[in-house]
Amino acid sequence: MAAYRLPHDGTRECDAADLALTVLGGGESSRLHNRLVRRDRTAVAAGFGLLRLAGAPSLGWLDVKTSGGVEVAQIEAAVDEELARFAEEGPTPEEMERAQAQLEREWLDRLGTVAGRADELCRFAVLFGDPQLALTAVHRVLDVTAAEVRTAAKAQLRPDNRAVLVYEPVEPAEPAEGADDGAADDTDAHEGADK
Repeated sequence: MAAYRLPHDGTRECDAADLALTVLGGGESSRLHNRLVRRDRTAVAAGFGLLRLAGAPSLGWLDVKTSGGVEVAQIEAAVDEELARFAEEGPTPEEMERAQAQLEREWLDRLGTVAGRADELCRFAVLFGDPQLALTAVHRVLDVTAAEVRTAAKAQLRPDNRAVLVYEPVEPAEPAEGADDGAADDTDAHEGADK
């Protein structure tokens, strides 16, 4: 897992970063999924999402689950390579269209229920002082250009702008000899009592 420091929610730069993360890791057609899961087969899953924060930097949240026997350094090198390439090239028109459609669909899903609309209206009222912004938020994302997305990626999605957390599996500890016997009897007694 890696967390990238991104612009505050409510800014055009945050919307551009959201589109960058969606192109890079928003689903099975994303660049990181195609590279790590399909092409290199070094991961079983790869995703990138945005935790929007107002009044503080937002977080770009990268989550990669490695394939067995793959070194984390290999994954990090591939991620850094893809992010650098994206920062240099920017998104293609097809990627922009797909990412904007995905974010628009997510926005519509949030507004699709009474509870979802209430949550969005409250969020914009509390964070930005205007609940009506909830109804127009998607238009900001649809107005962002590919050049702005490229600029956001180049400025923010760098190795020196992230914190990385690696979870590695460990072998389970061997139970002490004789410790199992009492636990098994105890379980059987509880199961019988429940029936």
